[in-house]
Amino acid sequence: MLTGVYDGNTISLYVNGVYDTSVVFTGNIGYSNMPLLIGNNSQANQYFKGKIDDVSIHNRALDASEIALMYNPQSLVAWYKFNGNAGDSSGYGNHGTVSNTTLTTDRFGNANGAYQFNGTSSYILIPASTSIQPQQNITMCAWVKVDVNANQWSPVMEKRYSTTNDPYTSYSLGVGGNNTPNPYTNKYYSAFSNGTVGSATGSLSTSNVITSDWSYIVSTYD
Repeated sequence: MLTGVYDGNTISLYVNGVYDTSVVFTGNIGYSNMPLLIGNNSQANQYFKGKIDDVSIHNRALDASEIALMYNPQSLVAWYKFNGNAGDSSGYGNHGTVSNTTLTTDRFGNANGAYQFNGTSSYILIPASTSIQPQQNITMCAWVKVDVNANQWSPVMEKRYSTTNDPYTSYSLGVGGNNTPNPYTNKYYSAFSNGTVGSATGSLSTSNVITSDWSYIVSTYD
């Protein structure tokens, strides 16, 4: 897999999901009304000889972790596009059952492309399975738009360990509201535990929660 990335300052090349080289380049990319071609460059009438598959263009610069994930999609064990339902697109069958949530527009303005959670009774339940219980390496990520004045713990996702005893969580990713105890007030957070009492460990964002727009939050444990 070949990946070329330009972030406004640097052109980087990745080969099979691994960074290879880069060169400095700045400024906007120049365009004309010429078409995009796959397998041909038109200028010198040069043609690719071989097989091409899974071509994509993104309107932002992907980071190294995103590129590695594209190369090794087997690491994707749950993927919820929320395009009209809570089905899992990873291939592992971790489909969700929706409760008290409503479909709404996504960050691009597409209808029925995200779910609205009411902060009191909304959730999506995914049954326990070994595929969503990685032992030592995990990445959780989600696009979220937090309603103004969220005043409590707002879990984006959580794999519960127990509902009655410490530790309560295996892994979680979420948002602290206005009335959440310090230092979690208005911060993004993630937490993990090893299943023993007192083992739960959390990580907090240095920036405050954004309520005016969508945010992409990611937490990893390696």
